[in-house]
Amino acid sequence: GNSFFYLKKITESLPKGKIYNFILQYTTSTYHFKMQKLFKPSSSISLTSSIKRFISIGDKIPNNNLKVIEYIGDKYVSTPVSTESLLSRGRYIIFGYFGAFNPTCESFQIPEYISKAEELKADGITKIMAMSVNDPFTVQAFAEKMGAKDSIDFIADGTGAFTQALGVEADLSDYQFGTRCRRFSMVVENGRVIQFNDSISVAKHNIHNVSLMSIPQKSSVSSF
Repeated sequence: GNSFFYLKKITESLPKGKIYNFILQYTTSTYHFKMQKLFKPSSSISLTSSIKRFISIGDKIPNNNLKVIEYIGDKYVSTPVSTESLLSRGRYIIFGYFGAFNPTCESFQIPEYISKAEELKADGITKIMAMSVNDPFTVQAFAEKMGAKDSIDFIADGTGAFTQALGVEADLSDYQFGTRCRRFSMVVENGRVIQFNDSISVAKHNIHNVSLMSIPQKSSVSSF
């Protein structure tokens, strides 16, 4: 009630062209404030059952089946793959987001990686992949809306098996989301993790920032 009254009074004083931008910033800031609570250990929402990560730098990526949505030709295609075959050769950035059509993910997290894709690939990244616990149909619709095309691919971890194997699941049942992938980012080289940024260790909602992705120099990490 008070928030609506405040918003109404402010927007009445703004030129029409600036009203939309103000509402977007206001609602986004409010949303960020609420979502920050998800990353506090004292929160009633459990990020993982033990508040720890199972994957570490140097570890081999667990082998799970999932679907990759990528832009081929002039359309998005959903392809079933194993993480072993997908990541065994090359350098990949995988970053996690809460889910398709989530306001923060759609407005900030995904677009930031899209805008930085060319720069990251110039640093030797083979592909950039956004991962969520969603069915492939939803993820494909989301990819089409984002218009990422060949900038980034999308991983649909429909069962959440890969997310849980990495230890990056978040129990968002209180928000009617169920178990989802929390925000994280990692660099995988020849099937092994060489960098990992986690929302628990960073303890802030800005884990999605590309600025955290300091791409390591080429290493001699062995493949699968």
